[in-house]
Amino acid sequence: MNNDFIFERTRLLLDDAQCRKIRNAHILILGVGGVGGYAVENLARAGIGKLTIIDGDTVDITNCNRQLSALQNTVGQPKVEVWKERIQLINPDAEIDARYQFLRSEDEIKTLLETPFDFAIDAIDEFAPKIWFLLELKRRKIPFISAMGAGGKLDPSQIKIADISKTSGCPLARNVRKALREHGISKGVKTVYSPEPPLKTFANRKIGSISFIPAIFGCFCAAEAANSLIKKS
Repeated sequence: MNNDFIFERTRLLLDDAQCRKIRNAHILILGVGGVGGYAVENLARAGIGKLTIIDGDTVDITNCNRQLSALQNTVGQPKVEVWKERIQLINPDAEIDARYQFLRSEDEIKTLLETPFDFAIDAIDEFAPKIWFLLELKRRKIPFISAMGAGGKLDPSQIKIADISKTSGCPLARNVRKALREHGISKGVKTVYSPEPPLKTFANRKIGSISFIPAIFGCFCAAEAANSLIKKS
């Protein structure tokens, strides 16, 4: 199969210089579940040349309602390995660094970000690593977008991209704002979020979710990454 035709429609939309920016880019996606998975899918189909994907989780049967990697025959497999295979089937020329790990310390995140990424996507749920990641991205001036809470919501029309200082109605965003302020940061953190209040209270850290909301969050993240590259001088 001739891979030259994979991105023919993209080349009809973008000029040669913009296509080169996408093809030469290296993007980091931290967390490849419901939101991060859709971000990975769209970036692979956009033609991003190198993707580093990090997640320490395996596919669970309960992921099948919202995660692209979750199929009856992938349950129990590391999500990053499922994604590596899928990306290669989309674009065999893409370089994929798939890391099956949870980032448990600030030092691990600092070491990770020694690599000169062109853009980073924060799609993780664990709160402390999320804050460490955002702080280090800010310190290193790496362009990024951070996904706030996609669970407990049903209205896709309310999803938007906004600075963390402009977010409202999202419990995760509220906690992130508070944590960042403790480190002297009140703005300058781009997020995808929804102000729609959670529809109900959930127990035991398990939050109800539906197929299309995490997908749209992920698409917004991918769009922000791709457009950042296209507009980069």
